[in-house]
Amino acid sequence: MTARRNIMKSGQVTESERILATLCEKTFLSLWSFPNVYTDDGIAKGQGKELCDLLVVFNEHVLIFSDKGEVKFSSENDLAISWPRWVKKAFLKSSYQVYQAEKWVKQFSSRIFLDRKCSQPFPVEIPDAATVKIHRIVVTRGIAEHAKKYFGGKSGSLLLCPFFEGEEIFKFPFQIGIPDKDKGFVHFFDDEGIDILFKEFDTISDFIDYLSKKEVFLTTQKAIAQGEQELIGLYLSSRDESHLTYELNFPDFNSIYAGVTPIITEGIYDDYTQKNVYRALKEFVEPSFLWDSIIERIGQHAFTGNWGYTSADSYDEEILPLKFMAAESRIGRTILSNNFLEWAWPAFKEDASQPRVRVLSSPSNSDVCYVLLILPHSSTYLDYNAYREDRKSFLMAYCFACKDLFPEYSITVGLAFDPRSPTRFDGNSEDMAYLDSSDWTYEQYKDAKKIRTEMNFFQKVKLSAINHAYSDKKEKITIFEMSEILRYKLKKEKAKKKAAKKQRKRNRKPQ
Repeated sequence: MTARRNIMKSGQVTESERILATLCEKTFLSLWSFPNVYTDDGIAKGQGKELCDLLVVFNEHVLIFSDKGEVKFSSENDLAISWPRWVKKAFLKSSYQVYQAEKWVKQFSSRIFLDRKCSQPFPVEIPDAATVKIHRIVVTRGIAEHAKKYFGGKSGSLLLCPFFEGEEIFKFPFQIGIPDKDKGFVHFFDDEGIDILFKEFDTISDFIDYLSKKEVFLTTQKAIAQGEQELIGLYLSSRDESHLTYELNFPDFNSIYAGVTPIITEGIYDDYTQKNVYRALKEFVEPSFLWDSIIERIGQHAFTGNWGYTSADSYDEEILPLKFMAAESRIGRTILSNNFLEWAWPAFKEDASQPRVRVLSSPSNSDVCYVLLILPHSSTYLDYNAYREDRKSFLMAYCFACKDLFPEYSITVGLAFDPRSPTRFDGNSEDMAYLDSSDWTYEQYKDAKKIRTEMNFFQKVKLSAINHAYSDKKEKITIFEMSEILRYKLKKEKAKKKAAKKQRKRNRKPQ
Protein backbone atom coordinates (compact mmCIF):
# COMPACT_ATOMS: atom_id res chain seq x y z
CA MET A 1 0.00 0.00 0.00
CA THR A 2 1.31 3.43 -0.94
CA ALA A 3 1.56 5.90 1.94
CA ARG A 4 0.14 9.33 1.15
CA ARG A 5 -0.98 12.37 3.09
CA ASN A 6 -4.67 13.19 3.40
CA ILE A 7 -6.13 15.71 0.95
CA MET A 8 -7.13 18.79 2.95
CA LYS A 9 -9.29 21.31 1.12
CA SER A 10 -9.20 24.98 2.01
CA GLY A 11 -12.20 26.34 3.90
CA GLN A 12 -14.67 28.75 2.31
CA VAL A 13 -14.29 32.34 3.47
CA THR A 14 -17.78 33.68 2.74
CA GLU A 15 -21.30 32.27 2.81
CA SER A 16 -21.55 32.71 -0.97
CA GLU A 17 -18.33 30.72 -1.47
CA ARG A 18 -19.70 27.99 0.80
CA ILE A 19 -22.90 27.77 -1.26
CA LEU A 20 -20.92 27.62 -4.51
CA ALA A 21 -18.59 24.92 -3.16
CA THR A 22 -21.58 22.86 -1.99
CA LEU A 23 -23.27 23.13 -5.39
CA CYS A 24 -20.07 22.17 -7.18
CA GLU A 25 -19.42 19.16 -4.95
CA LYS A 26 -22.93 17.93 -5.66
CA THR A 27 -22.43 18.28 -9.41
CA PHE A 28 -18.75 17.47 -9.87
CA LEU A 29 -18.45 15.32 -6.74
CA SER A 30 -15.84 16.21 -4.16
CA LEU A 31 -12.98 14.47 -5.95
CA TRP A 32 -12.47 17.14 -8.61
CA SER A 33 -13.76 20.31 -6.92
CA PHE A 34 -11.39 22.47 -4.82
CA PRO A 35 -12.32 25.81 -3.20
CA ASN A 36 -9.85 28.64 -2.55
CA VAL A 37 -6.70 27.35 -4.20
CA TYR A 38 -3.41 29.29 -4.15
CA THR A 39 -0.26 29.96 -6.14
CA ASP A 40 3.22 30.30 -4.68
CA ASP A 41 3.45 33.82 -6.09
CA GLY A 42 4.47 35.87 -3.04
CA ILE A 43 5.26 32.86 -0.84
CA ALA A 44 8.53 34.57 0.11
CA LYS A 45 6.40 36.91 2.24
CA GLY A 46 4.91 33.99 4.17
CA GLN A 47 1.83 32.93 2.19
CA GLY A 48 0.74 32.31 -1.35
CA LYS A 49 -1.68 34.30 -3.46
CA GLU A 50 -5.25 33.13 -4.02
CA LEU A 51 -5.71 31.85 -7.58
CA CYS A 52 -9.51 31.65 -7.64
CA ASP A 53 -12.50 30.95 -5.44
CA LEU A 54 -13.00 27.47 -6.82
CA LEU A 55 -11.11 25.28 -9.30
CA VAL A 56 -12.49 22.16 -10.98
CA VAL A 57 -10.22 19.93 -13.08
CA PHE A 58 -11.71 17.00 -14.96
CA ASN A 59 -9.92 15.38 -17.90
CA GLU A 60 -9.02 18.18 -20.34
CA HIS A 61 -11.51 20.64 -18.82
CA VAL A 62 -10.62 23.26 -16.21
CA LEU A 63 -13.37 25.40 -14.68
CA ILE A 64 -12.23 28.62 -13.00
CA PHE A 65 -14.81 30.21 -10.70
CA SER A 66 -14.73 33.73 -9.32
CA ASP A 67 -17.46 34.30 -6.74
CA LYS A 68 -18.06 37.95 -5.81
CA GLY A 69 -20.86 37.11 -3.41
CA GLU A 70 -23.50 39.81 -3.10
CA VAL A 71 -22.51 43.09 -4.73
CA LYS A 72 -24.79 45.93 -3.67
CA PHE A 73 -26.55 47.84 -6.43
CA SER A 74 -27.22 51.51 -5.61
CA SER A 75 -30.74 51.85 -6.98
CA GLU A 76 -31.13 55.38 -5.64
CA ASN A 77 -28.49 56.66 -8.07
CA ASP A 78 -29.03 57.40 -11.75
CA LEU A 79 -28.67 54.25 -13.86
CA ALA A 80 -25.95 55.93 -15.90
CA ILE A 81 -23.90 55.95 -12.68
CA SER A 82 -25.09 52.94 -10.70
CA TRP A 83 -25.01 50.37 -13.53
CA PRO A 84 -21.40 51.01 -14.66
CA ARG A 85 -20.26 50.94 -11.03
CA TRP A 86 -22.01 47.64 -10.38
CA VAL A 87 -21.02 45.83 -13.58
CA LYS A 88 -17.40 46.96 -13.24
CA LYS A 89 -17.12 45.52 -9.75
CA ALA A 90 -19.41 42.50 -10.17
CA PHE A 91 -18.41 41.34 -13.63
CA LEU A 92 -15.49 43.05 -15.36
CA LYS A 93 -13.11 43.06 -12.41
CA SER A 94 -13.89 39.41 -11.65
CA SER A 95 -13.48 38.48 -15.30
CA TYR A 96 -9.96 39.88 -15.41
CA GLN A 97 -9.13 37.96 -12.25
CA VAL A 98 -10.31 34.82 -14.06
CA TYR A 99 -8.18 35.71 -17.09
CA GLN A 100 -5.14 36.04 -14.80
CA ALA A 101 -5.95 32.70 -13.17
CA GLU A 102 -6.21 31.11 -16.61
CA LYS A 103 -2.79 32.44 -17.55
CA TRP A 104 -1.28 30.94 -14.39
CA VAL A 105 -3.00 27.58 -14.95
CA LYS A 106 -1.55 27.38 -18.46
CA GLN A 107 1.96 28.54 -17.57
CA PHE A 108 2.56 27.36 -14.00
CA SER A 109 0.21 24.44 -13.32
CA SER A 110 2.80 22.79 -11.05
CA ARG A 111 2.75 25.85 -8.76
CA ILE A 112 -0.86 25.58 -7.58
CA PHE A 113 -1.62 24.56 -3.98
CA LEU A 114 -4.55 23.79 -1.69
CA ASP A 115 -3.39 25.98 1.21
CA ARG A 116 -2.00 29.47 1.80
CA LYS A 117 1.34 28.13 3.00
CA CYS A 118 1.69 26.21 -0.26
CA SER A 119 2.49 22.97 1.54
CA GLN A 120 -0.14 20.85 -0.27
CA PRO A 121 0.30 20.67 -4.06
CA PHE A 122 -2.85 20.61 -6.14
CA PRO A 123 -3.55 16.85 -6.37
CA VAL A 124 -5.16 16.54 -9.82
CA GLU A 125 -2.99 16.71 -12.93
CA ILE A 126 -3.78 19.77 -15.04
CA PRO A 127 -3.54 19.33 -18.84
CA ASP A 128 -0.85 21.27 -20.68
CA ALA A 129 -1.66 24.56 -22.38
CA ALA A 130 -2.02 22.94 -25.80
CA THR A 131 -4.85 20.61 -24.78
CA VAL A 132 -6.54 22.27 -21.81
CA LYS A 133 -10.07 23.62 -22.27
CA ILE A 134 -10.75 26.53 -19.93
CA HIS A 135 -14.25 27.54 -18.85
CA ARG A 136 -14.29 30.99 -17.21
CA ILE A 137 -17.12 31.56 -14.73
CA VAL A 138 -18.14 34.60 -12.67
CA VAL A 139 -20.88 34.32 -10.03
CA THR A 140 -22.44 37.40 -8.46
CA ARG A 141 -25.60 37.71 -6.37
CA GLY A 142 -27.71 40.71 -5.44
CA ILE A 143 -28.99 41.98 -8.79
CA ALA A 144 -32.15 39.92 -9.41
CA GLU A 145 -34.58 42.26 -7.64
CA HIS A 146 -33.33 45.31 -9.57
CA ALA A 147 -33.30 43.51 -12.94
CA LYS A 148 -36.86 42.32 -12.40
CA LYS A 149 -37.97 45.86 -11.64
CA TYR A 150 -36.15 47.26 -14.68
CA PHE A 151 -37.54 44.76 -17.21
CA GLY A 152 -40.96 44.54 -15.59
CA GLY A 153 -41.19 40.76 -15.94
CA LYS A 154 -41.01 37.68 -13.75
CA SER A 155 -37.33 37.04 -14.40
CA GLY A 156 -34.59 38.66 -12.38
CA SER A 157 -31.78 37.55 -14.66
CA LEU A 158 -29.65 39.88 -16.72
CA LEU A 159 -29.99 39.94 -20.48
CA LEU A 160 -27.23 37.93 -22.20
CA CYS A 161 -26.03 39.99 -25.14
CA PRO A 162 -22.60 39.09 -26.59
CA PHE A 163 -22.64 42.06 -28.97
CA PHE A 164 -21.21 44.28 -26.24
CA GLU A 165 -17.58 44.15 -25.19
CA GLY A 166 -15.81 45.61 -22.17
CA GLU A 167 -16.95 49.11 -21.21
CA GLU A 168 -19.61 49.08 -23.94
CA ILE A 169 -21.68 47.19 -21.36
CA PHE A 170 -21.84 50.42 -19.28
CA LYS A 171 -24.26 51.90 -21.84
CA PHE A 172 -26.82 49.10 -21.59
CA PRO A 173 -28.30 48.56 -18.10
CA PHE A 174 -28.84 44.99 -16.92
CA GLN A 175 -27.24 43.47 -20.02
CA ILE A 176 -24.08 41.34 -19.94
CA GLY A 177 -21.64 40.97 -22.81
CA ILE A 178 -18.04 39.78 -23.15
CA PRO A 179 -15.25 41.42 -21.09
CA ASP A 180 -12.56 40.97 -23.75
CA LYS A 181 -13.17 39.07 -27.00
CA ASP A 182 -9.44 38.49 -27.47
CA LYS A 183 -9.17 36.83 -24.06
CA GLY A 184 -12.30 34.73 -24.41
CA PHE A 185 -15.90 34.27 -23.33
CA VAL A 186 -16.78 34.52 -19.63
CA HIS A 187 -19.94 32.93 -18.23
CA PHE A 188 -21.83 35.23 -15.88
CA PHE A 189 -24.32 33.68 -13.48
CA ASP A 190 -26.58 35.76 -11.26
CA ASP A 191 -28.90 34.79 -8.40
CA GLU A 192 -31.43 32.89 -10.47
CA GLY A 193 -29.16 31.56 -13.17
CA ILE A 194 -26.62 29.83 -10.92
CA ASP A 195 -29.24 27.88 -8.97
CA ILE A 196 -31.07 26.68 -12.09
CA LEU A 197 -27.77 25.79 -13.78
CA PHE A 198 -26.75 23.40 -11.00
CA LYS A 199 -30.26 22.04 -10.65
CA GLU A 200 -30.54 21.02 -14.31
CA PHE A 201 -26.95 19.93 -15.00
CA ASP A 202 -25.92 17.89 -12.00
CA THR A 203 -23.19 15.75 -13.54
CA ILE A 204 -19.86 17.09 -14.72
CA SER A 205 -20.36 15.80 -18.27
CA ASP A 206 -23.81 17.41 -18.65
CA PHE A 207 -22.54 20.63 -17.05
CA ILE A 208 -19.48 20.95 -19.28
CA ASP A 209 -21.47 19.94 -22.35
CA TYR A 210 -23.90 22.80 -21.72
CA LEU A 211 -21.16 25.36 -21.08
CA SER A 212 -19.24 24.34 -24.20
CA LYS A 213 -22.27 24.54 -26.49
CA LYS A 214 -23.37 27.81 -24.94
CA GLU A 215 -19.93 29.37 -25.53
CA VAL A 216 -20.04 28.48 -29.23
CA PHE A 217 -23.65 29.57 -29.62
CA LEU A 218 -23.33 33.01 -28.04
CA THR A 219 -20.08 33.87 -29.79
CA THR A 220 -20.92 32.58 -33.29
CA GLN A 221 -24.68 33.11 -33.58
CA LYS A 222 -24.70 36.36 -31.58
CA ALA A 223 -27.80 35.20 -29.78
CA ILE A 224 -29.65 37.33 -27.24
CA ALA A 225 -31.25 35.61 -24.26
CA GLN A 226 -33.53 37.04 -21.59
CA GLY A 227 -31.56 35.41 -18.81
CA GLU A 228 -29.62 32.21 -18.26
CA GLN A 229 -32.68 30.21 -17.33
CA GLU A 230 -34.26 30.91 -20.74
CA LEU A 231 -31.14 29.65 -22.49
CA ILE A 232 -31.25 26.56 -20.28
CA GLY A 233 -34.95 26.14 -21.06
CA LEU A 234 -34.25 26.25 -24.80
CA TYR A 235 -31.49 23.68 -24.39
CA LEU A 236 -33.59 21.32 -22.26
CA SER A 237 -36.62 21.58 -24.54
CA SER A 238 -34.59 20.14 -27.43
CA ARG A 239 -35.12 16.79 -25.67
CA ASP A 240 -38.87 16.76 -26.00
CA GLU A 241 -41.37 13.95 -26.41
CA SER A 242 -40.56 13.51 -30.10
CA HIS A 243 -36.78 13.33 -29.53
CA LEU A 244 -36.46 10.54 -26.97
CA THR A 245 -34.04 8.48 -29.03
CA TYR A 246 -30.84 6.54 -28.59
CA GLU A 247 -28.90 9.82 -28.38
CA LEU A 248 -27.80 10.57 -24.82
CA ASN A 249 -26.49 14.09 -25.37
CA PHE A 250 -28.44 17.23 -26.13
CA PRO A 251 -28.11 18.73 -29.62
CA ASP A 252 -26.07 21.90 -29.92
CA PHE A 253 -27.78 25.27 -30.04
CA ASN A 254 -26.79 25.92 -33.65
CA SER A 255 -28.87 22.96 -34.83
CA ILE A 256 -31.87 24.51 -33.06
CA TYR A 257 -31.39 27.97 -34.56
CA ALA A 258 -29.65 27.30 -37.87
CA GLY A 259 -29.06 30.36 -40.03
CA VAL A 260 -30.85 32.99 -37.92
CA THR A 261 -29.97 35.36 -35.10
CA PRO A 262 -32.12 34.04 -32.26
CA ILE A 263 -33.77 36.15 -29.61
CA ILE A 264 -34.65 33.91 -26.68
CA THR A 265 -37.55 35.47 -24.81
CA GLU A 266 -38.79 35.11 -21.25
CA GLY A 267 -40.88 32.13 -20.23
CA ILE A 268 -39.21 29.26 -22.12
CA TYR A 269 -37.77 27.64 -19.01
CA ASP A 270 -40.97 27.94 -16.94
CA ASP A 271 -43.07 26.60 -19.82
CA TYR A 272 -40.82 23.58 -20.33
CA THR A 273 -40.68 22.66 -16.64
CA GLN A 274 -44.49 22.44 -16.64
CA LYS A 275 -44.51 19.85 -19.41
CA ASN A 276 -45.10 16.17 -18.77
CA VAL A 277 -41.85 15.17 -20.46
CA TYR A 278 -39.85 17.26 -17.98
CA ARG A 279 -41.51 15.64 -14.97
CA ALA A 280 -41.20 12.19 -16.53
CA LEU A 281 -37.47 12.65 -17.11
CA LYS A 282 -36.93 13.84 -13.53
CA GLU A 283 -38.73 10.78 -12.24
CA PHE A 284 -36.89 8.49 -14.61
CA VAL A 285 -33.39 9.56 -13.48
CA GLU A 286 -34.03 9.14 -9.74
CA PRO A 287 -32.21 5.76 -9.54
CA SER A 288 -29.11 7.30 -11.14
CA PHE A 289 -27.95 8.85 -7.88
CA LEU A 290 -26.89 5.38 -6.80
CA TRP A 291 -24.02 5.77 -9.28
CA ASP A 292 -23.07 9.10 -7.67
CA SER A 293 -23.06 7.55 -4.21
CA ILE A 294 -20.76 4.71 -5.30
CA ILE A 295 -18.24 7.20 -6.72
CA GLU A 296 -18.36 9.38 -3.62
CA ARG A 297 -18.20 6.47 -1.18
CA ILE A 298 -15.14 4.91 -2.80
CA GLY A 299 -13.61 8.29 -3.52
CA GLN A 300 -13.55 9.29 0.13
CA HIS A 301 -10.74 6.79 0.62
CA ALA A 302 -8.67 8.86 -1.80
CA PHE A 303 -9.11 11.95 0.38
CA THR A 304 -8.23 10.20 3.59
CA GLY A 305 -5.59 7.87 2.15
CA ASN A 306 -7.52 5.14 3.96
CA TRP A 307 -7.37 2.47 1.26
CA GLY A 308 -7.20 -1.11 2.42
CA TYR A 309 -4.77 -1.53 -0.47
CA THR A 310 -3.77 0.49 -3.52
CA SER A 311 -1.08 0.09 -6.12
CA ALA A 312 -1.41 3.74 -7.22
CA ASP A 313 1.39 6.19 -6.51
CA SER A 314 -0.69 9.37 -6.31
CA TYR A 315 -4.15 10.77 -5.67
CA ASP A 316 -4.62 11.31 -9.40
CA GLU A 317 -3.90 7.65 -10.11
CA GLU A 318 -6.15 6.49 -7.30
CA ILE A 319 -9.20 8.29 -8.68
CA LEU A 320 -8.57 7.40 -12.35
CA PRO A 321 -11.19 4.58 -12.44
CA LEU A 322 -13.70 6.85 -10.72
CA LYS A 323 -13.08 9.49 -13.37
CA PHE A 324 -14.55 7.19 -16.02
CA MET A 325 -17.56 6.58 -13.79
CA ALA A 326 -18.02 10.31 -13.17
CA ALA A 327 -17.85 11.05 -16.89
CA GLU A 328 -21.23 9.36 -17.36
CA SER A 329 -24.14 11.68 -18.07
CA ARG A 330 -27.27 11.69 -15.90
CA ILE A 331 -29.13 9.53 -18.42
CA GLY A 332 -26.10 7.25 -18.72
CA ARG A 333 -25.99 6.86 -14.94
CA THR A 334 -29.67 5.98 -14.97
CA ILE A 335 -29.11 3.14 -17.41
CA LEU A 336 -26.15 1.86 -15.39
CA SER A 337 -27.92 2.18 -12.03
CA ASN A 338 -31.07 0.42 -13.18
CA ASN A 339 -29.03 -2.48 -14.52
CA PHE A 340 -27.00 -2.53 -11.31
CA LEU A 341 -30.06 -2.60 -9.05
CA GLU A 342 -31.82 -5.32 -11.02
CA TRP A 343 -28.66 -7.43 -10.95
CA ALA A 344 -27.61 -6.82 -7.33
CA TRP A 345 -30.97 -7.03 -5.57
CA PRO A 346 -31.78 -10.79 -5.55
CA ALA A 347 -30.49 -12.57 -2.45
CA PHE A 348 -28.01 -15.42 -2.77
CA LYS A 349 -28.95 -18.95 -1.82
CA GLU A 350 -27.64 -19.99 1.57
CA ASP A 351 -25.05 -22.39 0.14
CA ALA A 352 -23.93 -20.10 -2.74
CA SER A 353 -20.17 -19.74 -3.23
CA GLN A 354 -19.73 -18.49 -6.81
CA PRO A 355 -19.71 -14.76 -7.61
CA ARG A 356 -22.49 -13.04 -9.49
CA VAL A 357 -21.05 -10.97 -12.35
CA ARG A 358 -22.40 -8.49 -14.86
CA VAL A 359 -20.58 -6.50 -17.53
CA LEU A 360 -22.04 -3.13 -18.51
CA SER A 361 -20.74 -1.11 -21.41
CA SER A 362 -20.57 2.61 -20.81
CA PRO A 363 -23.53 4.41 -22.44
CA SER A 364 -21.31 7.49 -22.86
CA ASN A 365 -17.91 6.08 -23.86
CA SER A 366 -17.57 3.23 -26.34
CA ASP A 367 -14.07 2.41 -25.07
CA VAL A 368 -15.19 1.70 -21.49
CA CYS A 369 -16.94 -1.18 -19.78
CA TYR A 370 -17.70 -1.99 -16.13
CA VAL A 371 -17.29 -5.40 -14.53
CA LEU A 372 -19.60 -5.67 -11.51
CA LEU A 373 -19.09 -8.52 -9.06
CA ILE A 374 -20.77 -9.70 -5.87
CA LEU A 375 -19.18 -12.57 -3.97
CA PRO A 376 -21.38 -14.43 -1.47
CA HIS A 377 -20.16 -14.94 2.11
CA SER A 378 -19.42 -18.64 1.81
CA SER A 379 -18.86 -20.70 4.96
CA THR A 380 -15.45 -21.67 3.59
CA TYR A 381 -14.03 -18.28 4.60
CA LEU A 382 -12.53 -18.20 8.08
CA ASP A 383 -12.88 -14.43 8.42
CA TYR A 384 -13.75 -11.28 6.50
CA ASN A 385 -10.13 -10.56 5.50
CA ALA A 386 -9.90 -13.94 3.78
CA TYR A 387 -13.17 -13.17 2.00
CA ARG A 388 -11.84 -9.79 0.82
CA GLU A 389 -8.64 -11.31 -0.55
CA ASP A 390 -10.61 -13.86 -2.54
CA ARG A 391 -12.98 -11.20 -3.83
CA LYS A 392 -10.13 -9.01 -5.05
CA SER A 393 -8.61 -11.96 -6.91
CA PHE A 394 -11.94 -12.82 -8.51
CA LEU A 395 -12.47 -9.20 -9.59
CA MET A 396 -9.11 -8.82 -11.29
CA ALA A 397 -9.42 -12.20 -12.99
CA TYR A 398 -12.87 -11.30 -14.34
CA CYS A 399 -11.53 -7.99 -15.69
CA PHE A 400 -8.89 -9.90 -17.68
CA ALA A 401 -11.43 -12.47 -18.87
CA CYS A 402 -13.72 -9.63 -19.95
CA LYS A 403 -10.99 -8.35 -22.25
CA ASP A 404 -10.89 -11.73 -23.98
CA LEU A 405 -14.67 -11.79 -24.38
CA PHE A 406 -15.01 -8.12 -25.41
CA PRO A 407 -11.69 -6.97 -26.91
CA GLU A 408 -13.29 -3.77 -28.23
CA TYR A 409 -13.11 -2.17 -24.78
CA SER A 410 -9.72 -0.63 -23.98
CA ILE A 411 -10.68 0.45 -20.45
CA THR A 412 -12.19 -1.89 -17.88
CA VAL A 413 -13.34 -0.65 -14.47
CA GLY A 414 -14.08 -3.39 -11.97
CA LEU A 415 -16.28 -2.96 -8.90
CA ALA A 416 -16.88 -5.63 -6.25
CA PHE A 417 -19.40 -5.52 -3.40
CA ASP A 418 -20.70 -7.48 -0.43
CA PRO A 419 -24.00 -9.27 -1.03
CA ARG A 420 -27.15 -7.55 0.12
CA SER A 421 -27.94 -8.26 3.78
CA PRO A 422 -24.79 -10.26 4.57
CA THR A 423 -25.42 -13.08 7.03
CA ARG A 424 -21.93 -14.31 7.90
CA PHE A 425 -19.63 -11.31 8.44
CA ASP A 426 -20.04 -7.77 9.74
CA GLY A 427 -17.88 -6.35 6.95
CA ASN A 428 -19.11 -3.75 4.49
CA SER A 429 -16.66 -2.80 1.78
CA GLU A 430 -16.00 -2.32 -1.92
CA ASP A 431 -13.09 -3.27 -4.16
CA MET A 432 -12.12 -1.43 -7.32
CA ALA A 433 -9.92 -2.55 -10.19
CA TYR A 434 -8.70 -0.76 -13.30
CA LEU A 435 -7.39 -2.30 -16.50
CA ASP A 436 -6.04 -0.25 -19.41
CA SER A 437 -5.52 -2.61 -22.36
CA SER A 438 -5.16 0.05 -25.06
CA ASP A 439 -1.58 -0.98 -25.87
CA TRP A 440 -1.67 -4.68 -25.02
CA THR A 441 0.74 -7.11 -26.64
CA TYR A 442 -0.21 -10.41 -28.23
CA GLU A 443 1.09 -12.22 -25.16
CA GLN A 444 -1.22 -10.25 -22.86
CA TYR A 445 -4.22 -11.19 -25.00
CA LYS A 446 -3.17 -14.83 -24.71
CA ASP A 447 -2.99 -14.49 -20.92
CA ALA A 448 -6.52 -13.06 -20.83
CA LYS A 449 -7.85 -15.94 -22.92
CA LYS A 450 -6.07 -18.43 -20.67
CA ILE A 451 -7.64 -16.94 -17.55
CA ARG A 452 -11.11 -17.02 -19.07
CA THR A 453 -10.72 -20.59 -20.33
CA GLU A 454 -9.09 -22.13 -17.27
CA MET A 455 -11.39 -20.44 -14.78
CA ASN A 456 -14.47 -21.08 -16.93
CA PHE A 457 -15.57 -17.41 -16.88
CA PHE A 458 -18.25 -15.95 -19.18
CA GLN A 459 -19.19 -19.27 -20.79
CA LYS A 460 -22.93 -18.53 -20.92
CA VAL A 461 -23.44 -14.90 -21.83
CA LYS A 462 -26.56 -13.12 -23.01
CA LEU A 463 -26.15 -9.78 -24.80
CA SER A 464 -28.72 -7.01 -24.62
CA ALA A 465 -30.48 -5.84 -27.75
CA ILE A 466 -28.41 -2.67 -28.08
CA ASN A 467 -25.17 -3.85 -26.56
CA HIS A 468 -25.38 -2.07 -23.22
CA ALA A 469 -25.39 -4.97 -20.77
CA TYR A 470 -24.07 -8.50 -20.66
CA SER A 471 -25.14 -11.15 -18.20
CA ASP A 472 -26.91 -14.44 -17.80
CA LYS A 473 -30.16 -12.61 -17.11
CA LYS A 474 -32.37 -10.25 -19.05
CA GLU A 475 -31.45 -6.58 -18.72
CA LYS A 476 -33.94 -4.31 -17.03
CA ILE A 477 -33.29 -1.01 -18.80
CA THR A 478 -31.80 -0.08 -22.16
CA ILE A 479 -31.78 3.28 -23.91
CA PHE A 480 -34.60 2.17 -26.20
CA GLU A 481 -36.64 0.97 -23.23
CA MET A 482 -36.04 4.34 -21.59
CA SER A 483 -37.76 6.04 -24.50
CA GLU A 484 -40.66 3.61 -24.40
CA ILE A 485 -41.10 3.99 -20.63
CA LEU A 486 -41.19 7.77 -20.89
CA ARG A 487 -43.68 7.69 -23.73
CA TYR A 488 -45.88 5.34 -21.70
CA LYS A 489 -45.73 7.67 -18.71
CA LEU A 490 -46.64 10.64 -20.89
CA LYS A 491 -49.54 8.73 -22.44
CA LYS A 492 -50.88 7.84 -19.00
CA GLU A 493 -50.49 11.43 -17.83
CA LYS A 494 -52.42 12.77 -20.83
CA ALA A 495 -55.18 10.20 -20.32
CA LYS A 496 -55.42 11.14 -16.66
CA LYS A 497 -55.72 14.85 -17.50
CA LYS A 498 -58.34 14.12 -20.16
CA ALA A 499 -60.41 12.08 -17.70
CA ALA A 500 -60.15 14.83 -15.08
CA LYS A 501 -61.31 17.42 -17.63
CA LYS A 502 -64.35 15.30 -18.52
CA GLN A 503 -65.17 14.88 -14.84
CA ARG A 504 -65.03 18.67 -14.28
CA LYS A 505 -67.43 19.17 -17.19
CA ARG A 506 -69.84 16.61 -15.72
CA ASN A 507 -69.66 18.32 -12.33
CA ARG A 508 -70.60 21.67 -13.91
CA LYS A 509 -73.81 20.29 -15.49
CA PRO A 510 -77.00 21.35 -13.68
CA GLN A 511 -78.69 18.60 -11.66
